Amino acid sequence: QPGNLKMYNQNPPPYSDADPGMIAPVYPPGFQNGVLKIKLFNSFEINFFNDLLLISPFIVTQVTAPLRDTPGVTFCVYCQKNVLTRTSFEIGAMAWVFCGGITLCWLCMCIPFCLDSCKDVKHYCPSCNNLLHFYRRM
Repeated sequence: QPGNLKMYNQNPPPYSDADPGMIAPVYPPGFQNGVLKIKLFNSFEINFFNDLLLISPFIVTQVTAPLRDTPGVTFCVYCQKNVLTRTSFEIGAMAWVFCGGITLCWLCMCIPFCLDSCKDVKHYCPSCNNLLHFYRRM
């Protein structure tokens, strides 16, 4: 009875032609393919999968080069900024070891205290002036 069969359109009708009792779904911004992702307070992610709600923490990691004797880029935990550190040098154990090692020449004993390459390094945030890292040579 092929003459009695009606062919139906595979696509749904536009909402204007749909049953007036049906309500078209309204999706919030960011909703795609049945998934809505919302980041909350930079520490949690909320995922809506159709009828299922998932709340999961996420961790953001940042890799930076180790801070040594030159200024370096790092994240300041105090002012929450990426900064290029300000350095200051301080006499440390390495200067004293070199001083003790050159006791043969009294005039040369003070040289390690004048060289920045023998001193420890403090890294400060240029914005808030907090100490971010202390690099000890020994």
